[in-house]
Amino acid sequence: MNPKREESRSVLERAQEALRRADPEAVAARSGAELEGRDGEAVLVLRLLDQTLHMTHPRLQVTRADGKPCPAWQTHLLTYYLSLADGTQPAGTWVALRDLADGMFYQRAYQGYSGDELVRRFGNDLEPLRKACRALAGEALNTGDAGYRFRVLPRVWLAVVYWLGEDAIPPSARVLFDAAIRHYLPTDSCAALGGWLARRIVKQWAIDQRLGDLPEAGKPGPVDEPCQG
Repeated sequence: MNPKREESRSVLERAQEALRRADPEAVAARSGAELEGRDGEAVLVLRLLDQTLHMTHPRLQVTRADGKPCPAWQTHLLTYYLSLADGTQPAGTWVALRDLADGMFYQRAYQGYSGDELVRRFGNDLEPLRKACRALAGEALNTGDAGYRFRVLPRVWLAVVYWLGEDAIPPSARVLFDAAIRHYLPTDSCAALGGWLARRIVKQWAIDQRLGDLPEAGKPGPVDEPCQG
């Protein structure tokens, strides 16, 4: 038996129970989600970066806008987010994963699948990174050689900061969190979310590459990005 996994399962079960007992109107107000009704059941609607997700209440079933189910990690992410949300506004300051509770436990692995993942793809070429970030509604920040912030959930902001390499110094990147994230997600979910954002930027780069290979007249409209981790 893995104690860490058992602890995570217990925390998730408590979050699920708390969310089922909560008033969905209060949950929507604290989290920034929209509240809809469907077949006599409350539905919390919110954005995960560029995806629209629906969670039924109290069943806690999560689907994307077309009704198809989402991966388990996204269901767990929304469960934590909606159960912990307390309405705290963004702090306007950025923190690393290691600055969060127990963050040092995850930091080394997290850097490998977040900032280092971006460096493996973009190296010293900033323009495709900028293009991919803008396509995901990233807002430019005046930090590093390139920086963007993303509203990943209604009250959760993440930032990507990128530094070019020179001489013997390689390029580097970090995926950071607005300090208010402590009011919305546990640290392991923060790590999962930051890694997903890095992969999503790389995936957007691949989409841009494919579109760039098409004749202008043959370019399709907006891409319906699947709800994947």
